[in-house]
Amino acid sequence: MKHLSYILFLSLLCILCSCEKKEDVKEMGSLYGTVSDKVTGEPIQNANIILQPTGVSVKTGNDGNFEFTNVEANTYNLYVTKSGYLDYKTTDIHVNASSKDKPVSVLLEKLPPALQVVDDSRHKIDSIVFGEIEGDEMRSFNIFNNSEDALEWEIIYKTDSWIKSFSKESGILEAGKTQAIVVKIDRAKLNSGYNSTVVHIVSDNGSKQLTITAVSINMIETLAATEITPSSAVLNGKFNKMPTSSIIEYGFVYGTMPTPSLDNGAIKVVAKGTAQVGNFSYAISGLRNEETYFVRAFATTENNDYYGEKQRFIAQEVPYVTLLTAGLMVQKTDLGCVDWASAMTMCESSIVGGFSDWRLPTIEELMTLFTEREFIGGFICSSGYGVVSGYWSSTAKNDGYSYSVSFYTGGKSTSNVGTHMNVRAVRTIK
Repeated sequence: MKHLSYILFLSLLCILCSCEKKEDVKEMGSLYGTVSDKVTGEPIQNANIILQPTGVSVKTGNDGNFEFTNVEANTYNLYVTKSGYLDYKTTDIHVNASSKDKPVSVLLEKLPPALQVVDDSRHKIDSIVFGEIEGDEMRSFNIFNNSEDALEWEIIYKTDSWIKSFSKESGILEAGKTQAIVVKIDRAKLNSGYNSTVVHIVSDNGSKQLTITAVSINMIETLAATEITPSSAVLNGKFNKMPTSSIIEYGFVYGTMPTPSLDNGAIKVVAKGTAQVGNFSYAISGLRNEETYFVRAFATTENNDYYGEKQRFIAQEVPYVTLLTAGLMVQKTDLGCVDWASAMTMCESSIVGGFSDWRLPTIEELMTLFTEREFIGGFICSSGYGVVSGYWSSTAKNDGYSYSVSFYTGGKSTSNVGTHMNVRAVRTIK
């Protein structure tokens, strides 16, 4: 009996030990994956991966990969952090013996660059616009550090442009701080019309481009020379507006150098009378035949010298007449008497005076030529048997007809494009 009891005791003990051993065996698995940039898809290295709720962490390698080994089978979350990126959290990742066949892909989204260009209300801006007023030469903007770390910044721009200076061009900006910047422009260097340039504001945490524009109506303008002969010419200029300070003197600088100025040996001639908005002229003599001259109108104030854009002319007997008020140069002789299509081709092919942009005048321009016919000269203004006094314009009425002007009567009419009429070429000047 004792023997039987002993056997039962040993059997029960074995069963208990066996159950206890099974309970100690836990299922294990692994977890791995890749961390990449959401936009570019490039792998992200040194991202920190925390396995929650265990608190165990690893970092991604150069290839963006990470791995947790010997992880007890369970459901986990991954918390992913990387400087410059939004924090990321995954949920309900199941780990078991087969989870190694199910890699995790994490896509991180970049934080907005820390460097921002803003106005005084901290609204983001990407451009600054200067008006056309003479004294409008300063504008301001702000650099804002929208991060938790200091950043180092610098402004890069073309130093030879009409951007004169920035009040501060580089520095270190603490987290959450704003740096005010004042930009100054040099209006004397602006071209007439719309001017635009881009400056680059770069930092170790983001960069921005700032487009700066300025509109300029040139105060003074150089017009084409007129009444050119082998030894003389009339120089012409125009004031589009008056400067804020008084004009001390104005006139022209000219010579054989490509860009004549007051300080490079060019000949200076000073116009008479008080400067005012409108045209002014000055007749010069003593030129050398066949010599090429360059001329610029100028005006001097107490603070600045202003120049118009340069014009070029050759001292010679020219085969054209300049109608300055009409903005036209007119050839002194007719090109022929042909149909309308041939008239267009003849004008556009002409290279009289070394210019290649001759054309047939519009009907409005042709009427101006009729008004100035005696000054220009060479027109057929008579009538009679076999005399053609009509001149073609480039203005077409409809298919098969174009406008023309009789230089005998001054009458405007439409003519069949196959009709033969006289041709006089013009070109546009400033």
